[in-house]
Amino acid sequence: FRQCFGDKGDVEDVAEADIISAVEFDHTGDYLATGDKGGRVVLFERNHSKKACEYKFFTEFQSHEPEFDYLKSLEIEEKINKIRWCKRQNAAHFLLSTNDKTVKLWKVFEKSIKMVSETNVQEGAPHVPIVSPAKLKLPKMIHHDTMVAAVPRKVYQNAHTYHINSISVNSDGETYLSADDLRVNLWSLNQANQSFNIVDIKPVNMEELTEVITACEFHPLHCNLFAFSSSKGVIKLNDMRSAALCDNHSKAFEVEEDPQNKSFFSEIISSISDIRFSRDGRYILARDYLTLKVWDINMESKPVETINIHEHLKAKLCDLYENDCIFDKFECMFSGDGTNVLTGSYNNFFQIHDTQTKNNTILQADKNAFKSKKAAAAAIAKKGAQKKSKKEEFLNADALDFSKKILHASWHPRENMIKAVIFDLGGVVVASPLEAIRQYEKRQGYPRNFFNIAIQARKQNGAFQRFERGEISLDEFIPAFTADLSDPENVSYYEIFTKSKLSPDVAARLRNAHVDGYEMFRVINDAAAKINPDMEIAIKILRAGSFKVAALTNNFAIPPEIVSAADSEKTQQLKALFDDYFESSLIGLRKPDPRIYLYVCDVLQVLPSECVFLDDIGENLKAAQNLGIKTIS
Repeated sequence: FRQCFGDKGDVEDVAEADIISAVEFDHTGDYLATGDKGGRVVLFERNHSKKACEYKFFTEFQSHEPEFDYLKSLEIEEKINKIRWCKRQNAAHFLLSTNDKTVKLWKVFEKSIKMVSETNVQEGAPHVPIVSPAKLKLPKMIHHDTMVAAVPRKVYQNAHTYHINSISVNSDGETYLSADDLRVNLWSLNQANQSFNIVDIKPVNMEELTEVITACEFHPLHCNLFAFSSSKGVIKLNDMRSAALCDNHSKAFEVEEDPQNKSFFSEIISSISDIRFSRDGRYILARDYLTLKVWDINMESKPVETINIHEHLKAKLCDLYENDCIFDKFECMFSGDGTNVLTGSYNNFFQIHDTQTKNNTILQADKNAFKSKKAAAAAIAKKGAQKKSKKEEFLNADALDFSKKILHASWHPRENMIKAVIFDLGGVVVASPLEAIRQYEKRQGYPRNFFNIAIQARKQNGAFQRFERGEISLDEFIPAFTADLSDPENVSYYEIFTKSKLSPDVAARLRNAHVDGYEMFRVINDAAAKINPDMEIAIKILRAGSFKVAALTNNFAIPPEIVSAADSEKTQQLKALFDDYFESSLIGLRKPDPRIYLYVCDVLQVLPSECVFLDDIGENLKAAQNLGIKTIS
């Protein structure tokens, strides 16, 4: 993770008032607003002096205070439920914040503080009568400092009987919606004493109440369209041009439940906790307790995609009901470019789904992510393939801490998504082992690529591949590799690959050839000692910037006792170039297995779409591309 705000201490030590209840980027991504249960709003500003995307404290103000409704004998919490930015029109910032009953429009601006620098009247001088304006003596004011001030420009109150759960600013920049459990109101930002009720689902007899409004959102492009969701799992799209009171929806998006699957928990888990429009307004993202659904506004029949989030928790619904976790309201959102969707879960896990490649990435917002990279890298090297992936931890329902949860999130609208650059070593950073083998073939009079094809033809079961995965020792590898290289069938593999027949004399010589596996091993190993100076410079430039730089190599686990001091020093120099160093022989996987790329992304805490991978082998690049990783050959 790039940055952490606030105290990184234990959750048990955090005061209730300090727990964040709302978070939102502005339209530029240069400012981040957070609200907490203590009614405070804290703003962070992008630190442009840093190359990386980092934020610094901008200002803090008390948005809401606890109140008491004497007519209903009801305490009104100061907790900030939602924050929404208004589009910036001048040097000041405007944002809406709401608690359960009152919405406020805040103006945040930089205020100049002036002070008296000097006077043109000398202290102790005799008093001279003022007989003309020219004799008037005034103090001189100069700029002393600049402070950030926050003032409430409008207070929108007394319009909601029930708790406000949503606010949404219209694309026209003039109006906004506020929604509670039973009503949706339309406000003018400039008119605080009047609102228009545009949705009212309150029945005449409250005993007939079957559903409540859970979320409401304006369409990002069309100011006449808005959508709201209900506890019945329905999303209704409304057009304000059709009627003043939009009780009759234009479209309804709902998944009909199979009666055979109906249970006591069905209605609870089908309740939608949050909805969001994509930036182009074409899709609606909806989160219920178990799933995340993507709807096309042109297709009401079914969602275009359903992403399982809590499928592994179905067996624990009784326990979740007992501890009230089943009522948790998780937010969801699209990425700035609309290609990814995000939602939270328990144990501080959150899940990101790529809507194009259909890959899921599970990350954990944990304070351990801020420990020394050196310590983390050492731990990974020791654990190797035994390290549990985030997905395995996430799916282990019995090990989840349900008191730690990601309920609120916001996605930067524009930030460059490339966060990590992953280098292959052989043929990219150091000399290619394939080229070293070709040179050996040339010296010994073998056809070009004869042994490279022999190695590749054995796919995942060859001695070379098994040694790179750390499945066999060097003592086991050498005789097995010798057998693979000396196999008479290599002639057939070569002819199939090249689609040409060898002359009988050459074919006979190759079938009877005996190749020393240890000699070939030394040829390959010696090539890895030569670092490309141009790539070394490029890696150092990337590390000086905002990128994580890692190496991912298919390599051999060579016993330390046979490694010379010079070779050991060269290996350490190579590893020192990178933030993280991933070796197939330690992980137990090798390229192009997709799992090794996902493992690397998991450790680096990045999405596949946030990575660039450099390799000299097309098969390795294609496997990475299929996961959404950008590639360079």
